[in-house]
Amino acid sequence: MSFDQQGFGPIGGENMLASAVWSYRTSDTLADIQVASYFDDKVFQIEDGDFLVVTSSDASAIGFFSNDGSTVSVTIIEGSEGVENPWPPFVSVDDTDSPVTVSGNVACYTADTTNGDVIFILPATLKGNFVFKKNDSSLNQLIIDGNGNNVDGSATRNLTSQYASYTINHNGSEWTRQ
Repeated sequence: MSFDQQGFGPIGGENMLASAVWSYRTSDTLADIQVASYFDDKVFQIEDGDFLVVTSSDASAIGFFSNDGSTVSVTIIEGSEGVENPWPPFVSVDDTDSPVTVSGNVACYTADTTNGDVIFILPATLKGNFVFKKNDSSLNQLIIDGNGNNVDGSATRNLTSQYASYTINHNGSEWTRQ
């Protein structure tokens, strides 16, 4: 199997001061992506110590990258293959799942809006951090509904571009972008 650029993109933190968090969705297995040269196409983009949230054909997992300047490899530190994950899970949805009720048990949501809009309904009273990412290039939208609370001053926030992401936190009165 081989690396597929279409399923890869930043979730957040892509700057020189902090590690970046990357998202990757693939039909390859978790074992396939752990081959040392699998991510070599990204050797100049991925930094040593960057994090990866991956959904593969056989598992969802979290890991970190090692980059020696010529080879990029990933080490999986937690996954869904029977290991209890200390972080909330990563969930991928499409329009058939919409609307999606956001829960405190999930921290990162990605959406495939190829066949229609995907609406995420935020909890009315829950405090927490959530990441939303639109994976496809369609004209359909990923819609974040504040469920009675504002999302940065509006009832909803819409993502329209491929790989667009939005990280929010509830401050007790409204949802704000981090």
